[in-house]
Amino acid sequence: MTATVSPSAADDADKMVNALPAWRVILSAIRFRPRLWLIDLVAVFVARMLWQVAPGIVMRAFFDLLSGEAQAGVNIWSIAALLVAMEVGRQIAAYGFFYADVPLFADVTTLLRANILRHILNRPGASALPDSPGEAISRFRGDVLEIPLFAIWINDILTGVLVVIVAVAIMLSINAPITLLALVPFVVVGFISNAASRRIERYRRASRQATGQVTGRVYRRAFRRHSGGQGGDGRRWHGRLL
Repeated sequence: MTATVSPSAADDADKMVNALPAWRVILSAIRFRPRLWLIDLVAVFVARMLWQVAPGIVMRAFFDLLSGEAQAGVNIWSIAALLVAMEVGRQIAAYGFFYADVPLFADVTTLLRANILRHILNRPGASALPDSPGEAISRFRGDVLEIPLFAIWINDILTGVLVVIVAVAIMLSINAPITLLALVPFVVVGFISNAASRRIERYRRASRQATGQVTGRVYRRAFRRHSGGQGGDGRRWHGRLL
């Protein structure tokens, strides 16, 4: 059993459905739990600074100490104290991840599932869903996880930009020509990935629709197999599959 969906067919299906822009849905998810989102933002910023920027600064201070060019007050004990402080900060940031991300995922996905189900129940009885039953199951099961995930990815992007600015500024202060040369491959990779993003998005939509078709076929076959002529047993299987 195979289900093939062309990218153009997936695009046509998406155009037939009126939907909110993705950025509005993600913004609503952030506004639903703003405190948890801010805690995650601070935790991500602290973690990335301590993992990506601080080690380089400590290493530079260590080598300056070996060469005799260290600033006043910098010695081996102060460097050791910085390493300990970095590790403590990393553990606090890791705790912040779990403290914010777990309830953020649980609350937002529950809200989305409740709103989707309410919207379906408020539709007229003769009005069919815009997607197949398999795609409807996929929306409830996996697609709702993408919204809080994108809300958290925003934090990664914001903190990533700040980390890059700080790191490039430090590198430029050390050696500007070498820094510019090191950045050339990243710029090339960015242009290539941006050029391929449209095609990747088309195939992602096609894959999502194909997954919905397969899920629908599996569900219908399993339901027919266990509900045919069994009365109450069939109803129990229907509840389990939902």
